[in-house]
Amino acid sequence: MDNDRGYVGRILARVCSLVRAVVPSEVALRENGELVQLLLESAPEAIYGIDLAGDCTFCNPACLRMTGYEQASELLGRNMHVAIHYAKPDGTPNPVEECVIYQAFVQGIGTHGDNEVLWRKDGSSFAAEFWSRPLHRNHTVIGAIVTFVDITVRKQAEEVLRKAKEAAEAGSRAKSEFLANMSHEIRTPLNGIIGMTGLALETDLTPEQREYLETARLSSDLLLTVINDVLDFSKIEAGKSYLEASDFDLRKSLEATLRTFSQRASEKRLELRHDIDQQVPAMVSGDAARLRQVLVNLLGNAIKFTSVGEVALRVSVDQLLADTCLLHFTVSDTGLGIAADAQKLIFEPFIQADRSTTRTYGGTGLGLAISARLVKMMEGEIWVESEPGRGSRFHFTARLGAAIANLAEIGHQLPIARPALELAEPLRVLVVEDNAVNRKVAGRLLEKRGHHVVMAENGREALAALERDSYDLVFMDVQMPVLDGLEATRIIRVKEKSTALHQHIIALTAYAMIGDREKFLAAGMDAYLTKPIRVEELDEQLESWRRLRKNQG
Repeated sequence: MDNDRGYVGRILARVCSLVRAVVPSEVALRENGELVQLLLESAPEAIYGIDLAGDCTFCNPACLRMTGYEQASELLGRNMHVAIHYAKPDGTPNPVEECVIYQAFVQGIGTHGDNEVLWRKDGSSFAAEFWSRPLHRNHTVIGAIVTFVDITVRKQAEEVLRKAKEAAEAGSRAKSEFLANMSHEIRTPLNGIIGMTGLALETDLTPEQREYLETARLSSDLLLTVINDVLDFSKIEAGKSYLEASDFDLRKSLEATLRTFSQRASEKRLELRHDIDQQVPAMVSGDAARLRQVLVNLLGNAIKFTSVGEVALRVSVDQLLADTCLLHFTVSDTGLGIAADAQKLIFEPFIQADRSTTRTYGGTGLGLAISARLVKMMEGEIWVESEPGRGSRFHFTARLGAAIANLAEIGHQLPIARPALELAEPLRVLVVEDNAVNRKVAGRLLEKRGHHVVMAENGREALAALERDSYDLVFMDVQMPVLDGLEATRIIRVKEKSTALHQHIIALTAYAMIGDREKFLAAGMDAYLTKPIRVEELDEQLESWRRLRKNQG
């Protein structure tokens, strides 16, 4: 309710206008007095007046009704603070000097509040919203007029909403915990499957054995994609996903993205084309990984749903300013196409254009929903143009900043894509992992790159190993019995405070939930790898450490 134009204000304005308009005759004054009385008696809001002592000078029927009194004489002359406002909501005494209602004439200002309770004659209370304004006579405050309404129903509704919000937040936390546990329980064995399959594929195999293993790896990759989609959507839905801003070579990024689809397109005998307008800046600033994620979703779908013809990526400029540019991306195909009614739904989560695609093509139905939310984060829009049997054209725009760094600096910042086997010298690596299969996978991947590996099964063993010997790198699992990786890392960092040493620690985690990166870094870890371990990501971490050591001299 509007405290500046409350009920009292409206009533008094009507009264004052009538008083100013009347002829100062005895009859007129009597009639105006009767009119004022009628207005006060008919007002649905409770109204009472008090003098400078706080005693009641008048009250209307609504005031009596809400406070449980039968006659005005029961309140007239009584101190209203003592009668109806003597205690706080929790029942403790409410000192008159702290009473906000009395500030209206004590300080000569109007007050308003909706977090008070007033007390009835029978001792019960009710939530009230009130307005208190000083009364003046010849520029002198002579008391106050108070209006209040019973807001019990409103407070009850607010309480229901509060509990509903708490329940929703609790449900969201439960969902996040479930997804985190699901991620851990699935990723842990999946790390063994993908890792061992990759190691096996590097050995001498018959064509039949290679086919079987490649099929197993492909199936594992598809399962990992499903897990990543669900977790990624959960992060975005919770509003905890964010964009990073760094300079990158847009053209090289687009070409690298297209190369990842070249084999799939070739297997289906599809032409994979791209066309980048000359106006498109080569260097831009933004989140290259998120932009690539949107393109991967769109290009992957285009190839999936196209049997004959081509898939094309076109990039143009919609707006070019000094510090930003709005780029227009179009992914077109000659595939199945999408019906008009389905086009309105495909950007919603868990929705696919045709229910049969769940069986024919698979997928979670989250790719486009994730893409739509990422595009919105990039200050763009996404839409589709399509006809059944005539292919589809997915459009999206994204606002990117102007690059600050030059190309040479960017080339220095990007990971060098060369095998870790080319490191100048082997590293001493401590792998801390409680799962035997995952220990074997990590150990073999590092040993095949020429490094010396020592194993520990928990944080306590890791601390003991670091006391006995020194290591270039520590790969630390996060969740372990006896002593987990986070606590072990904290202990290591505390011990280092009295030395000039810094042990480089890389987290190994089967979790991939909201805030994990911040949690790991806060514990003192330098970086992290998400299971299943990807060979490319492992090599990138090793190369990153090599560059860091070189820069430190």
